[in-house]
Parts: sequence; structure tokens; C-alpha cells
Amino acid sequence: MKDTKKVSIRTAFKKIYGEALAPLGFVFAKTKELCFIRVVNGELIHILGIQVKSRYHKLLPFGGIATLYRRDLCLDKTYRDISSWLPLASQFWGGPGTGSDEVPEGHFDYDPYSPGSVSGALQAALAEVQRLILPELDPVRSLESYIPYYMKRFHVSYMDMPSLPLKDYGSGDYTDDFAICYLLKDPLAYAEQITASSKASMQEKIAAYAESQVPDDLIYLKEWLDGKYKALLASAHAFAEDPQVRRQALDELERRKRANLEKLRSYGAIS
Repeated sequence: MKDTKKVSIRTAFKKIYGEALAPLGFVFAKTKELCFIRVVNGELIHILGIQVKSRYHKLLPFGGIATLYRRDLCLDKTYRDISSWLPLASQFWGGPGTGSDEVPEGHFDYDPYSPGSVSGALQAALAEVQRLILPELDPVRSLESYIPYYMKRFHVSYMDMPSLPLKDYGSGDYTDDFAICYLLKDPLAYAEQITASSKASMQEKIAAYAESQVPDDLIYLKEWLDGKYKALLASAHAFAEDPQVRRQALDELERRKRANLEKLRSYGAIS
């Protein structure tokens, strides 16, 4: 006779993921979605979780990295709200010949009334996390190593810099960590580097056309980028040269860090 009582996925998740992740420094967090969190070096947060689609009886593992300098850690929201910066495990697969030729499942079906089915789905999801996500998270232990992770994960050539003064509100998306650029060893040099890279890339695109045939939208984009990076360089110079501007930015970053640490305490992720 079939059991009429649903299996607690939360309980099973805590046990199965916990046995594998707790020895690695992860702690179960009381967040909206089921998550384990690891705080690294007092600045980064490694996150491994699972989205439960109870209506369709599917489990979708996800993961990623945030910094404590985000404007909105927002782990008390649904996966839909955090999906832009916490990709599904399947999105970590780079294709054949990129370290793992095994195509990811992406989602795992389960019978909500069968302990064995729930356990099997969670074990399979965990295996995918260990194969695809953890190898990317483990080497990222500093803000400097977070930037290459970010560029690879979100397919960009560099991490942008927000203009100053820093604001105390944000969208909670994947751009929310941009302000860490002001905590690098030389923010001005970084700003000059990404500005030069952007201009060179744009010039290469324009050079592909005869002068009279450059598309209007490309001309508009160049003008917009010129204005954007002029403002960015102005902010970087102000940060480097004006103690008051620098103090405001650093104070705001410290405020964010304190607020996010308080959130982590409320999640039970730190004491």
C-alpha cells in the first residue's frame, strides 16, 4: 500500500547534503530555498542549494558565489529572484572537452511519497553539484580570485565599476557585487585597464566597416560607452585622490558587510 504521507525534502536535504558538505565548512541555512552556505575569508560566500518544484516533483540544484559587499544578499527570496547570480548546476557545464564530457541532467524527478525516490534524487543532485559547481567554487578564496570567476560565469570581459558615491540600495542581481572593485589593491589601475580594453574592443568592431557604413546603433553604443567610462574614470580618480569620496565608499562597503553578516546570522549560517 502506498504511503499517503509526503517525505520531508527539507529533512532529507539537510541529511544528504550535510553529510557531504559539512566537512567542507558548509552550514545549513534557514533561507527561502534549501541552501548550504560557506563563508570564506570573511569576504565571500559559497552557496549550494536546491530548488524544489513540488508541483512537478523535480529538484534543480544550483550554486554560486556572493561577496559580503552585495547591497542585497536576498537569500530570503525565491530562486526566481536570485537566479541571475546563482545559476543552475547545468549552467556550469562548459560542453564536451571542458573537463566533464557527461551532459548534466539539470533536474531530478522524485516521488514525494517515496523516501527512496527522494533520497535518490537528492544523491543524484549532490553528485552533479560535486562534479560541476564545487570545482569552480573551491579555488575562489579572495576578491581578486572572485573577479575571474565572475567573468567566466557571466561571460563578460571584465567586472564593471559603479560610479561614486555608492548607493545604499540595489537590485539584488548579478551586478550587485561590482563595488568590490574599489577594494582591489589599485582601483584606478583597474579602471584604466577595463576602459582601455572596452575602447579597443569597440574600435575593432568599428574598423570592420567603411567609415560611411558604420551602423547607427554601433555609433550610439560607442558614444554611450565613451560617456560611461569617462564617468567611471572620474569616480576612480576621485576615489584615489579625494579622501572624503574614498571614506564614503569604504564606509558604505563596510555597512553592507555588517548588514550581510547580520543576515547570515539570521539564517543560522554563522554564530
